[in-house]
Amino acid sequence: MPSELHEDMIGAVVVTYYASMDELTVLLSSIKNQVDFIVVVDNSDEFQRELIDLCESMSVKVINNKENVGIAGAHNIGVEELRVQGAAHVLLFDQDSIPFDGMVDVLNHAYLSVRRDFSGPLLVGPTYKDVRTAKSALLVRVENGRVLKIDPESVCGNDKVETDFLISSGSFFDMESYDLVGEFQENLFIDCVDIEWGFRLRSVGGKVFCIPGAVMSHMLGDGELTFCGVSLTNHEPIRHYYYYRNFYFLLRSDYIPLGWKLYVFLKSSVQAIIFSTLTRAPALHFKMILKGIFHGLKGKLGKYE
Repeated sequence: MPSELHEDMIGAVVVTYYASMDELTVLLSSIKNQVDFIVVVDNSDEFQRELIDLCESMSVKVINNKENVGIAGAHNIGVEELRVQGAAHVLLFDQDSIPFDGMVDVLNHAYLSVRRDFSGPLLVGPTYKDVRTAKSALLVRVENGRVLKIDPESVCGNDKVETDFLISSGSFFDMESYDLVGEFQENLFIDCVDIEWGFRLRSVGGKVFCIPGAVMSHMLGDGELTFCGVSLTNHEPIRHYYYYRNFYFLLRSDYIPLGWKLYVFLKSSVQAIIFSTLTRAPALHFKMILKGIFHGLKGKLGKYE
């Protein structure tokens, strides 16, 4: 481990799971000249020779877990590898994200701008455009017990928009913030990991900002489901299990605002009915949602077996 971190060094963690080599090539190529070091943390259960060859050809380090340790576990492994390499700043990526040109530079400038007046834990991230719809993902902020949904494209004249959390892919933070907030919660495995960490960061005096000038395309969910003219992000049944399990588990967290808990409880309850009736396998969705709720209330976490 180095004696000190390099303040101007930015490292990227890319988490993969049976990734398409073509898509991963595009991602790695898009960030290679924007950061100083890249580590790919592979959660595939089998050895991926193509992945190793691709990363070696691009001078990218690979950590092959040989099992799926979850998104939170992979993030923690990747962050610690960047610490060993001496990176003071961390950028997280999923395999289905593509940053636009100059995104990292914009995020870094925004980070430095906030740091001039703020010394607490800090997380910044880009505007996320859905690959399928080209729409920007809405931001969430709880104020006076009410949940506000903010379209980053509609906030004119602002170089940053304060929010409560960001999706993990594209998240930019420093090692000091990571150490103050703590590791990503590995027993959540996947889903709500970024939400929990964002609220936890805010609970210790930190700030979270979306930077509209930084843009990244990202695959949100496994498709869309339209109900009464409203588009809902749909997932496979196993992802609905994780989401409902982790949300119901997080209901007991005192650092997550009551307003957000009530909002998501009502919203997810309505969505549970929709997912259990209008999807291709409604009975399976219903079963996994109920099991997730039961396990969340019981506190049974980790990888679904």
